[in-house]
This record gives sequence, structure tokens and C-alpha cells, in this order.
Amino acid sequence: MKRAFTLIELLVVIAIIAILAAILFPVFAQAKVAAKKTQCLSGVKQVSLGSFLYSNDYDDTYATMGFSKFEGSIYEYHAWWGGFRYDFSVGFDQELHPDYGLFYPYMKNREINDCPTAKDTDMQPALGYVNGYGVNTQILAPTTYSPPDYQPVQQPVVSATACDSPAETILMGDNAGVETGDGAPYLYQDPSINRVSAKRDGRARLAARHGEQANIAFTDGHAHAVRVSIPPASEFLGYPASDHYAEAVKDHIGDLLKSTYPYDKCAATYGNGLCKEDYFYNVQKP
Repeated sequence: MKRAFTLIELLVVIAIIAILAAILFPVFAQAKVAAKKTQCLSGVKQVSLGSFLYSNDYDDTYATMGFSKFEGSIYEYHAWWGGFRYDFSVGFDQELHPDYGLFYPYMKNREINDCPTAKDTDMQPALGYVNGYGVNTQILAPTTYSPPDYQPVQQPVVSATACDSPAETILMGDNAGVETGDGAPYLYQDPSINRVSAKRDGRARLAARHGEQANIAFTDGHAHAVRVSIPPASEFLGYPASDHYAEAVKDHIGDLLKSTYPYDKCAATYGNGLCKEDYFYNVQKP
């Protein structure tokens, strides 16, 4: 006689496998999320270390956020994250150059600038990359372009010893902006995080993409995950503000607040005061 499984036995085995899969798959998914959060935190830490090594080589000053170079038909942009080049004599194609990165000589790896979880979102790319990180423009001074000729004007660099509270001042970390295009809001990668009260239209905020937490590096060298607070709808100034707010809620884009900082409702004055949401960005604090 040939022995074989009965139909009932097969169904029982299949049911047991299905139950185990239903139990284990969420666990595996949570483990994957935790691993990406850890990888992101490591990347944030490595980029901040690259910033400190840069400062050591440049008289203890922080890097600029980026700068432009013009030579005839050649245009180059060098930033903390990398850079790009155009040769207008042959066309308008953008050439990406990771080695243009100001911190690249200290890391030799452009992928460190990438948050692995950011790649899983619907964030739109900027400047050729989707990396998910931004730097505090109060620390890494940006280049401005003033009329009438709009030539690049580099802002004064910041001394590494200028921070009143290094352990409570953001250097860089997870961020995203909220934009509205063709009537629909979307996430936009911005390599900078502006002081919150100076631009409350939904762009360049902290992005809590790791279980409602954002990985942040501080100017004293440490890095950790922080909880992000979403401002109320009344604080969004973009157009339409309701769409910006809805997108911020969906993707948990918000601020890091200091409840004991002197003032609160100062967003409407565009920074003419001390805002609670500005505390972790300000170099000098009362």
C-alpha cells in the first residue's frame, strides 16, 4: 500500500503555515524598518563627522552649504552633498559629480548622504539626488543671489565655537519640503533646512520618516532620533495652505520645539522675535 497525506492533513498544514506567515511578516517588516532607521542614523553621524573634519582643515569654521563656479561656458556647483556641472558649449545636460561634495574627501562615499527610507517615499528629486537630508542654514551658510545681476554672494562662514548650546543646535538631518504643483501637494527634497519662522510655507522641515521620528545630528557631534511636532494648519503660509498642511500630516513633516523658549506666536512676523520652533536652529540663544 502507498501512504500519502489526506486532504484534511494538507489543509491543516497549509493553515498552520498561513498563521505563522501572518504572525511573522509584520515582525519582518518592523525589523526592516528598524534596520533602515539605524542605517540612516549611521549616515547622519558620518556626514556630521565629515563636517567636523572639514572644519578642522578650515580654521574651525563650518562649510558653506554650496557655491557656484563660472568659467566661460562651464558652470559648476559644489555643495556639502556633492555637485553637478554644465558645459553649455555642448548642451544643457547635467553631469553629476559626487566628488564635488565638500565632505566627500573625508568620506569617499556619496551613498552615505542617502537616507534609505527616503528612497521608499514619493519625494521628488532635487539637483540630481534624492537623499532625504538637509543642513541647518544658520550653521552651513548658503549662497545668495542678489539683483540686478544675480551673481552668487557667499554669506559669512560660521565659527565652530559660536554655538551657545552645541548639544541643542541642529547641524543636519532628515528633512523634506512640501510643495504644490498642478494643484496637488507633493514632497520635495531640499538640501537645506531653513529656520522655521523665516519660511513657514511648508518647505524644508524635519521629516519624521522613521516611526514618527527624524534622525538629527547636532553641532556637538552626537546624533539621535527626535520626535517631530506638526504645526497647526493656521501656521502654514503656502498656497494653498490647507494642501500643505494635509501633506505634512500625511508624511509627518514638522518641527522640533523647545517649550521653554521665550516666544511662540511669532511666525507671522517672519522671525522678528525668538520663536520656540527656531530654538534648535539658532546659533546664539538667550
